[in-house]
Amino acid sequence: MTRPHGPPTPPRMTELPQAPPAYEALAAALSHPNHFVRAGAAAALGRTAQPEAIDLLMVALTDRSGLVQRRATEAFAHLGAPGAAALLALIQDEPAADRRALAGQALAAVRSPQAVEMLAAALQFPESEARRGAAQALGALADPTA
Repeated sequence: MTRPHGPPTPPRMTELPQAPPAYEALAAALSHPNHFVRAGAAAALGRTAQPEAIDLLMVALTDRSGLVQRRATEAFAHLGAPGAAALLALIQDEPAADRRALAGQALAAVRSPQAVEMLAAALQFPESEARRGAAQALGALADPTA
């Protein structure tokens, strides 16, 4: 018997049930020797949009590969406000200026009102590197309230 309208349409990928994120596999992939694998893991963590990914992304943010660092920065944008506090702590506590700058870029990528507030507060940090990173991130936001 034929159906009047043909075979049923398969569900779209966005309609399929989501499997729980494979954090253990992604965590292992972050220490893979190939930087493309590490970058893919960082990007995948961001797509989970789960706050549990924050600690793993903090590791990726300090990776030796610029590609992995960029993917981690982009991933924080997907996480939104939950990652903002961890990034601000990194800006405040990290001794390496380049890592502070990366955290500032990631915080700017979050683009939440909390990020603007946190970056504005970072302008008062005693360390000049932290203040500079916060100012650069605020400039990248191009937000009138910043």
